[in-house]
Amino acid sequence: MIDSYNLDSLDIKLFQKVSISESLSNMFPDVKIILDEFNNNIIELKNKLCNIKLKTSRFIGKNLKKLNDYLSMFSIPYEFEIDKYDTLNKTATVFLVSKKEKKHEDKTENLSYGEKNIISLLLFIVSSKKKLIIIDDPASSYDENRRRVIFELINELQDNQTYIILSHDQVFVKYALLGLSIKKNFDKTGKILCLENKNGECSTKDIMAEDFDSLQNQVVDFMNNKILSYYRKIINLRILAELNKSSKKRDKLIYSYLSAILHNTSKHEILAQLNEEGISEDDVLKMIAEYYKITLPNIPDDIYYDFDYNKLTTFEKIAYKREQCRLARGNKRVKTIIEKEFDDIIHLNNRYFISLNPYKFDVYSENIYTHLS
Repeated sequence: MIDSYNLDSLDIKLFQKVSISESLSNMFPDVKIILDEFNNNIIELKNKLCNIKLKTSRFIGKNLKKLNDYLSMFSIPYEFEIDKYDTLNKTATVFLVSKKEKKHEDKTENLSYGEKNIISLLLFIVSSKKKLIIIDDPASSYDENRRRVIFELINELQDNQTYIILSHDQVFVKYALLGLSIKKNFDKTGKILCLENKNGECSTKDIMAEDFDSLQNQVVDFMNNKILSYYRKIINLRILAELNKSSKKRDKLIYSYLSAILHNTSKHEILAQLNEEGISEDDVLKMIAEYYKITLPNIPDDIYYDFDYNKLTTFEKIAYKREQCRLARGNKRVKTIIEKEFDDIIHLNNRYFISLNPYKFDVYSENIYTHLS
């Protein structure tokens, strides 16, 4: 009976008055005294044990409900049910059942790979009592809503522990930044760092909310806050033109003009082409100034007259080297591997309406750094 009070198998009905034979009572009078005291307190003892069992069940049920609420938020059609618990060791085991079936059988094997990962993460966070916990990339393979829920889950369920979360996912970083800016909801968020690994040398940079914006705004801000050489302006303006490429005549003219300069087309050929379009160079420069708020002079005789490659940011170097690869390829249609990687980086930021500032943070492959040196 004493052993069973710690377990879910505790049966209050087992606690009945204990009787012993008269011969035993005569032989061991002290035992009779103890048993009389036990029997006199049996009702009070039952009430206390019932209260313990009720509180234990409520406590476990409350935590179980929290787990099941998260499963619902992740749209996982299963729920946890209590199997056994041990109050002495403060442990409980659960099994997973389908919400749709009346039979409550363990359905662990029916889970998809993504569901298993989410449930494993959920149970790990709930059960781990370590003071320092490192979680590697918990959210990048899920949609944005699930990433948000995963961040909220970690924030809510951590119990005075320190979590270090490693992630390649910019969306997940945005929610972490939200934790810094809205302390009311996420008051446990610490530092958010970008880890850069350049040729085996690692360094970190703080990531702040202002480091996220549309790439167009980031390019314009960068150009407005830097004294740039002529060709460096062309590199950055061409990125803007790619972001705004459309069928509009203005966008096509700006894109063609900047591309021709970037591709080392002669000044004479560029002006002749504009003349065929019935437009002057000054007209194109006016369009650029009005649309991008960037002032650009007429094409100089030497477009590289004040250009210094070593002054470029890594992002600009990638844009520059991308064009050099294209020029080196000439008439060959098949792009090299590094050229494709350069393309992916330049266009990748355009896939996100809001992205981490590529001028400030360098998160590229070893292959990229090798080709930039």
